[in-house]
Amino acid sequence: MFGSDSPPDGDRLPIGGQSALELAARLGQVRQQGIYNGNLGQAYLDLGRAREALAACDRAYELSAEVQNRRGQAIGLLCTASAHLALEQHEQAATGFAEAERLSRQSGDRNTLAEASVGLAELSRRNGDLPYAIERVESAIGIIESVRTAVDIQRMRASFLANYKSYYDLQIELLMELAGDEPDGQYAAEALRVSERARARSLLELLAEAVPDMRADLDPDLQQRERKLLEDINALASKRLRDRSSLEALQAELDEIERSIRRSHPRYAQLAYAPPLDLDAIQTSVLDETSLLLEYSLGDRRSYLWVVGANRFDVFELPSRETIEAKSQRVYELLTDAKAWYGEDWEQHRKMYRREALELSKLLLGPIVHALDGQALVIVAEGALSYIPFAALPNPAGILPDPEPLVVGHEVVNVPSVSVLSAIRARQSPSAGDNVLLLFADPAFSVSDARVAGMQDDSRGSPDSLPPQFAALRGLERGGWKSFQRLHHSRDEALAISQLVRPEHRQVLLGFEATREAVLSEETASYRVLHFATHGILDSQQPRLSGLVLSLVDERGRPRNGVVRLHDIYSLDLAAELVVLSACQTALGKQLRGEGVLGLTRGFIHAGAENVIASLWSVDDEATAELMRQFYQGLFRDGLSPARALRQAQIQLLRDAPETRWHSEYFWASFVSYGDWHGSISSLHLDSEAL
Repeated sequence: MFGSDSPPDGDRLPIGGQSALELAARLGQVRQQGIYNGNLGQAYLDLGRAREALAACDRAYELSAEVQNRRGQAIGLLCTASAHLALEQHEQAATGFAEAERLSRQSGDRNTLAEASVGLAELSRRNGDLPYAIERVESAIGIIESVRTAVDIQRMRASFLANYKSYYDLQIELLMELAGDEPDGQYAAEALRVSERARARSLLELLAEAVPDMRADLDPDLQQRERKLLEDINALASKRLRDRSSLEALQAELDEIERSIRRSHPRYAQLAYAPPLDLDAIQTSVLDETSLLLEYSLGDRRSYLWVVGANRFDVFELPSRETIEAKSQRVYELLTDAKAWYGEDWEQHRKMYRREALELSKLLLGPIVHALDGQALVIVAEGALSYIPFAALPNPAGILPDPEPLVVGHEVVNVPSVSVLSAIRARQSPSAGDNVLLLFADPAFSVSDARVAGMQDDSRGSPDSLPPQFAALRGLERGGWKSFQRLHHSRDEALAISQLVRPEHRQVLLGFEATREAVLSEETASYRVLHFATHGILDSQQPRLSGLVLSLVDERGRPRNGVVRLHDIYSLDLAAELVVLSACQTALGKQLRGEGVLGLTRGFIHAGAENVIASLWSVDDEATAELMRQFYQGLFRDGLSPARALRQAQIQLLRDAPETRWHSEYFWASFVSYGDWHGSISSLHLDSEAL
């Protein structure tokens, strides 16, 4: 065992803390030895080696007691109790968790206090006392919520809660176990409320904070420093070889500015955030007879699907998160394999995709196969499901080899949570006036672009083939901008779309006019529909560096900052009823448990957009141009909502273009609809004079 501060027999743990523990022992650092033993014990627990964990945790408690480190004692006891629980030694586990609670209260360690409460909840669950287990986990969630409110940096709030998403999952499981065959569905409805409580909390708070005059009376110096830091982050992020440590230093400074802003502005402290919606509110204020909410919660043991209509409520048990995400990952890989879809055996690949997708559809929608009935499907997804376009899934009642995709029978729209959707509808956006459509398309990405003065070729030449006058810019080419190929069809796409709106109500910014400065100008806020036909950047590690790529050079080939990053988008104040991101992977971002995808879609929703159309994978330039042409005809000519217009356009490609392969899911299913599927887009239907 590990009581002698030496590693156990057998395989040596791959833990860096082991050498630190040995060093602390040689130096006589008792407090550190206690901490390292606790870390080692937790590592053993994670590896399923409970007996070895027990020895390390006992040692952590003893060493912490020796130096009167009560917090360390509480952590050691918590670890010991968890090991006893894993060994089904319930009496010892109960004693350990209770003592850990007592010591963590004395030390003021609320995180350990919450974990001890969750431990007691799990113990009560195993002993069959579900009501007490629910009481204990609710206590733990209350503690964590109180800790979270003290975090005054928004991105840290989001990541903080992600660490404790398992608490909400446990509460949902306990409620569903207690539900059983209850006739009134009280516990199942409460489980749905907990699911909403755990979702997109920081986005919900950001929407509450997005009041136009919220920042009007802030310290001008703080605002200036904030703008300067964002500019520095933009400049550093644009370099091919980023200095990660410098980026982190700038981010830390920016966090401190945000902290100062929130602390110095009393309105932040006075904000009352809306609680998550319950079943009654969802049915009466969000849904109608034509819509059906499908909300998924993925758990380690089992998952759940809530099905809510204006006059119906059901909940179904699904397999574990691991099972669902493995199948989802397989479907996504098949769906986004461009090489296979463009290859000679694409028809065989399509059969393989449809087989796997039908299995996933039966897994996710099988319980309600006979209840879909043509309604609009409002999807609240989680985890890997966030990357699946439900419109491209076969109807679960379909039959191979040619099952009908869901898009044929249903509008499909995605929302981070129903509570977020309610907040979108409730907010007051600035008036857009008569400006209808603003398009950005066909930017100039490269100094070797044919439109740059002095260039004779398109953007396919090598940096070394540039004319002598551009020698100083070859470094920019090698620096990475060359990877952004010109999107020729995006110009045709924009011009075709613009013809649907009268000239005085539209603005089309092409080539060198499609700039970052134009996006960030006040004029952008006056348009009701924004359309971006360009490349997107995805940074899943630092989401705020994701963005849209506008012109990177001017008419003379001089480099310019052309990336509109996520933090730029958050600063916008839009009146847009619709934002269309006709670019690659604009619906993707960093996946954060509970929060969902942190990406461009979320940014535009925060900035004021009621609806966002974005893509889940790299899209075909020409197929996208045709899809968008069809989409805008439905939107402007036929007066459809964004979700219905997107569905109509996707069905057109599905049925009308077999000779181009565009009827295959890869070409039409990438774009998904987010936000309010009703919205007010129908008010954009123009009279015949405008067409």
